[in-house]
Amino acid sequence: MTTPLGMSAGSPVHTPVQRSLKIALVAGSLAQWGGGNDFLRLCAAALWQKQKSLPITFSLLLADERPPNSLRRYLSPWKRMLAQWRQGEAVHYTRYPFVRPAQSLESIKSFGGELDTITYADRWPSNGRLIKILKRGGYDAVAPFAASPGKFPLPWVGYIPDLQHKHLPQYFSSRECRERDRHFTQLLRDAKAIIVNSWDAKRDLEHFYPGYSCVIFDLPFAPILNPQWLDDAGYDAQARYRLPEQYFLISNQFWVHKSHLTAFEALARLGASHPEVSIVCTGNTSDYRQPEYFPELTKRIAELGLQNRIVILGRIPKREQIEIMRKAVAVIQPTLFEGGPGGGSVYDAICIGTPVILSDIAINQEVDMGAGSVRFFCTASAEDLAEKMEDALMRRSVPLSHEELLHRSEARAERLGSRLLEAIEYAYSTGKS
Repeated sequence: MTTPLGMSAGSPVHTPVQRSLKIALVAGSLAQWGGGNDFLRLCAAALWQKQKSLPITFSLLLADERPPNSLRRYLSPWKRMLAQWRQGEAVHYTRYPFVRPAQSLESIKSFGGELDTITYADRWPSNGRLIKILKRGGYDAVAPFAASPGKFPLPWVGYIPDLQHKHLPQYFSSRECRERDRHFTQLLRDAKAIIVNSWDAKRDLEHFYPGYSCVIFDLPFAPILNPQWLDDAGYDAQARYRLPEQYFLISNQFWVHKSHLTAFEALARLGASHPEVSIVCTGNTSDYRQPEYFPELTKRIAELGLQNRIVILGRIPKREQIEIMRKAVAVIQPTLFEGGPGGGSVYDAICIGTPVILSDIAINQEVDMGAGSVRFFCTASAEDLAEKMEDALMRRSVPLSHEELLHRSEARAERLGSRLLEAIEYAYSTGKS
């Protein structure tokens, strides 16, 4: 009999790994977007940490760029337009910013450890090629499948990033909501174990999709440091991009729910007392769901008179983003919704010891307050955010040593690895067929 879905957060469901396990970390569709690659990087770092003390091994399996993958990439905007037309929605062409396999691999491998990697030709929609590799390699279990593989010969763990469409349905078409519901329902039906990024996400699944027997494993808040981020990059990213001396950083995609405008209005409130302070933004500037959003945002920046105090860099190399983050007064995370506590930028900031100011939505409350300098502000309140920004300017925190940052990161990797292995071990023990 399986453990019920509503099991308490963090409680064990099975005896820790005692046997030798060979695990396949399958990138799948997660490798196509930045947040997915960040998640895979954390998984790889956690498993690498655990294999130092346990009889486990793991490999990353990454689909290559050959057709039909590349063809699907280029046809996806047209497919989306056709669906919009059929549903009577406004038709617009937007290309989703897919991450290419080479970029994905570079990102995932940046955790600082060793990673055995296998690239293969994906024969979508069939998993035949993947299954052959898994059987030939003698793998025992697979994780994390972001879509149900259906009938599959090996035990596997599913992954659901968030239920944003339930909380913010206004940012999704009715078709997208139906597709996400169908997609998640299949995962919950077919999986023995599913991992999620937070206790808040687990609670969402219990509320919106009740009645499933699979076990949901909520992962701990675990920013994991790439040790290279603490080294001198060999150049000054602040000078390269001609950034001001004092600035806050927002590293988010320019999506509506990220609530950039809250931060911009807060900066306008700081104008009289701190006219020299700016906000620097990194992240893709297009949102295929709301293509008019970024133009509207730039118009509002002009209305606030902040053209010279807001620097928008767009997508930049990760190493340069980290260098810019290291010199920021603080990272601002004004988001209205996240699948994991704080989102990727908060993970990165805490890793390198940069202070954080973030919205007080429920999921962000799972950020470990002992992880670093963290200030919360009332969600969507430009006034409260301005106060927290001024406080950060006036009371700078003492930077943590590199040794302390590395020690904290290793402890978090240990915790995350234990929870991942708990899910994998459960799937292995209950899902063998």
